[in-house]
Amino acid sequence: TTPRAEKDMVTILSGVEHGYTLGTPIGLFVKNEDQRPGDYKEMSEIPRPGHADYTYLVKYGTKASSGGGRSSARETIGRVAAGAIAEKFLKDTYGTEISCWVHSIGQHSIPEEVVMSDANTLGWTREEVDRIGTLRLLRDPKWWKVITEEEEPDSDKRKKANIEMEIKAEECFIEVLIGPAKGEAELALSPCYEDYEGKLYNHRGEVLASAPANIEAWKSDELLPLRCPHRPTACRM
Repeated sequence: TTPRAEKDMVTILSGVEHGYTLGTPIGLFVKNEDQRPGDYKEMSEIPRPGHADYTYLVKYGTKASSGGGRSSARETIGRVAAGAIAEKFLKDTYGTEISCWVHSIGQHSIPEEVVMSDANTLGWTREEVDRIGTLRLLRDPKWWKVITEEEEPDSDKRKKANIEMEIKAEECFIEVLIGPAKGEAELALSPCYEDYEGKLYNHRGEVLASAPANIEAWKSDELLPLRCPHRPTACRM
């Protein structure tokens, strides 16, 4: 991904007048205001990890070098805008509300018995998915710390140093995780994630009974919007 400021303001071109639809096609227009083709220079040779532009390349033998083209998340905005109209119609006409969440990734799935249901609803509301399905990433201060402005006044150098620190922490974590069983057992006693209630979880998704005395030093500013409202499963994902 690239850092861009897009307001996503929608202009209605046709099909609506004085707050009512006319029965003709509704035309919507969203302008890209912050275009940065140069941001994708490195990605022309090295695919973004987990991004659909690599899948697109493998399937079709070519891809857009700037922004991902049809494989760009930005490209979905047309369906998002059309879906917003459909959703408004369903709610106003039938009282239907739509919510979705991440149910499974690979071998990790939400247990069916924890999916809330009653006579009128199934699962979680959007607000619950956003709140419960977001975890704070924790990092062991033995491997990681935030480089502050006092330590490095130059913003570019500070940003680079913090990225290098994050990479180092991830590499150390993986080395322990795939190393001897003793190290993995010790890792299970360390917090990896914090939920909105302040509960701590290890990498297995197990709730930790106690927190390290220096828990504040573990907390990063990185919030993971996993959108999986079952926290133990979200941790394993």
